[in-house]
Amino acid sequence: MKIFLSCKFFNPREDKGLNLLIILIIVALALGTTGMILYSIRSNPKDPKTTSAVKKNGFVWGVYSNAYFGNTADEGFTKEHTDAQIPYFKDLGINTVKFNLLFTTPMQTPIPPENDYFVDKLAENNIDRYMVIENGTDEHFFETAGYSTGFEWGKQVASHFTGRINYYQMLNEVSGTAMKPTFPGFRRDDYDEHKYQVIKEYLRGMSDAIEQFDPGAQRVITAHFLGTAIIDRLMEDGVKFEVIGWDWYSDMGDSLTNKEYAGQIFNIPEHFRYSGKQFWISELSRANGSFDNQEQEQSKYLEKVMTDAISSKLVSGIFPFTMFDLTSAYNGIPDKNNSWGLVTNKFDTVTNQWVFDTKKPAYMMYQNIIRSHPSI
Repeated sequence: MKIFLSCKFFNPREDKGLNLLIILIIVALALGTTGMILYSIRSNPKDPKTTSAVKKNGFVWGVYSNAYFGNTADEGFTKEHTDAQIPYFKDLGINTVKFNLLFTTPMQTPIPPENDYFVDKLAENNIDRYMVIENGTDEHFFETAGYSTGFEWGKQVASHFTGRINYYQMLNEVSGTAMKPTFPGFRRDDYDEHKYQVIKEYLRGMSDAIEQFDPGAQRVITAHFLGTAIIDRLMEDGVKFEVIGWDWYSDMGDSLTNKEYAGQIFNIPEHFRYSGKQFWISELSRANGSFDNQEQEQSKYLEKVMTDAISSKLVSGIFPFTMFDLTSAYNGIPDKNNSWGLVTNKFDTVTNQWVFDTKKPAYMMYQNIIRSHPSI
């Protein structure tokens, strides 16, 4: 069956809770189906069903990508674009790639095979896999989700990838998902109580399923900006996870450890020291990336946040968003929504294909930071 796909990449700051959505309009010759596709995953090529993922010690140097980077808006999955990403990952020096589970309908089975290919290719190259599991966070979700739906989706995913995923992120930016509009998130009453209860039960179910069906993996829950109160409450209410992830963009400031808001100073990693959990910057980017000849500004912003986080000794992982520009998915026209990458994406007139191309100053800066901290 031939499948044609149309991809649209959304700004996660505008999306308020979903970091990277990729809408795939799937047209099959025999079945006219339409769906939403949310991305990512990983595996062990030697024994993908039974071999446990190897946990690395030390700092988690990461980046965000997925199996469709390099595609045009109407292009289906191609192994070549995944294969082409690997040399950049290895040269940069990262040890982990973050990505979303790719599916066409919520709780879809069987899980689309491009997930397995991406996972296997990363594992083959000794790169850890950090998968984001989403399932929609619109009003329909809040009407139907609960412990059982979270457990069932977690079971489907974790049992499929048993021993192949190092880190499962459960939902995305739960702070933005449950927060009342315009509220900062560090107070409990900044959140919609009904939404909080739904998210809590859904996360409890998914967490329990991952623990049961892929016990070697760690679980991540993410928030953003000053959304500390929801993470505190989830821990108090017994939701089990190992890693706190924080999404941070330049419109929020240039420091997670010294953020001024309404006359107060916030040190977000320090706030969570009591938890004993790992704390990662799970998404980090400058608004508009390098668009409009802002390559140096992009690099300087990322460097400021990274060095501040590392020097705090409270942050144990960093994930720039994203590894590659998405120019090919936007009809070849660079703009503020597709220029966030560390590497450019251009059309090669010789091969008539879209390729990953120039390493930006931000890439070289990040590579230097990784090489300068071999022992953390």
